[in-house]
Amino acid sequence: MENFKQILSKLSVIFLLFYSKNIFSMTQTEIQLEKAYLAEMIDIASEIMEKKQSIDPDSLQYKRRNIKVLTHTNMKNGYTSYTLEKSKVHLVVPKELKQNTKLNLYWDESKGSINILFDKDELTNYFHLNLKKSEEKSETLRTVFDETTYFFTSYEFSIDKYPNVTVEFRLYHSPSTTFRLDYPTEFTRILIYRKM
Repeated sequence: MENFKQILSKLSVIFLLFYSKNIFSMTQTEIQLEKAYLAEMIDIASEIMEKKQSIDPDSLQYKRRNIKVLTHTNMKNGYTSYTLEKSKVHLVVPKELKQNTKLNLYWDESKGSINILFDKDELTNYFHLNLKKSEEKSETLRTVFDETTYFFTSYEFSIDKYPNVTVEFRLYHSPSTTFRLDYPTEFTRILIYRKM
């Protein structure tokens, strides 16, 4: 009976490894498709910030582009935001835009353990982004009981089509880690906002 349990345990580990490999691996074609969706969402977010107009969740333009729009309302304070989803790319847009609003764009890694990697030519030629500034930064979040500091490398880009918009790639990491500053090879999240 004990041998049977050991065999069953080993088989379940092998199955999980095989299952996770199939679920979490992406082909080069799928990665290129995700990059195309990411570029599309950066364009949508930049247009929103350039025009200073939030979105109409019922707009046909999103249905035509196969973008799902989810509405989130906080029952305590009435704050409403929308999440635009296309495949694993998510863009969060508040119902009301303010002067200091930053739109949050991220790639949902909870559904797969892969980082989308870029090369310099892709960001300039395909995404039409021009690097303006890059630097190591940190931000501290304070609560009543705790204070946490997060370290990241920030890459601020301008985008040709939208002169008043900044597209910032952030790559969060431990304080001792450094990354190249000439372009981001990957990202944790992207913020899109009007130039300060």
